Amino acid sequence: MSLKYYLRENKLTAENPNDQIAQVDIAKSHDLDSVVSEMVKRGSTTTRTDILAVLNEYHEVVKDLISQGEGVRLPLVNVSYSISGVFEGEDDTFDPERHTLKLRMQPPNEVKEVLQKISMIKTESQSTDARIKTVENGNTGVSDDTINSSGIITVKGNRLKVDAENPECGLYLLSEDGHEFTVLRYLENRPQRLMALLPELPAGKYALEVRTLPASNKNIRKARYEHDLTVS
Repeated sequence: MSLKYYLRENKLTAENPNDQIAQVDIAKSHDLDSVVSEMVKRGSTTTRTDILAVLNEYHEVVKDLISQGEGVRLPLVNVSYSISGVFEGEDDTFDPERHTLKLRMQPPNEVKEVLQKISMIKTESQSTDARIKTVENGNTGVSDDTINSSGIITVKGNRLKVDAENPECGLYLLSEDGHEFTVLRYLENRPQRLMALLPELPAGKYALEVRTLPASNKNIRKARYEHDLTVS
């Protein structure tokens, strides 16, 4: 048993721009109908119609018990309740404007044990869009969001390779006043790394954008670096 995941930017921790969070990539999800199909495949002697009828009745009973405020302990989940909000003294009572009744649904220990049997496999995001992860000043070898006019820039990420013969594709720098500059020449042009010679650039801040044309798409895809670059 395995579960795939990939990493993406963690936008909640501004103090550490390199933080990443995991996104689980579930290959397949099952609804009630497909779960019943799996039961039938395993040789259940009960008919598909009878299984669906029993499960539907089971779900209705559980919903009724919850609607009555009763706890429910099941093989897959334990259901209880909690209340959020602050009560202003011992005489205060539940007020829907200030308090919220919430369901607490927790797996029992036997279900938690199943998680220990799942192996984790790191993959790349299934997105076909390019992604700029880091930008390095080729003159200094440092990734500090500074670049040099007429210098070298190294861009790392995913799906970065551009069609250098296509005038609509490439690595572009967009100035704050709306001017657009493209690199003069590519020293490396690979999916995970672009190294290019920059044109002469006026001092100021620039947005970096890569424009690609995936083989499976007829439209130009644009990906912009999350930080501005500065030419001093």
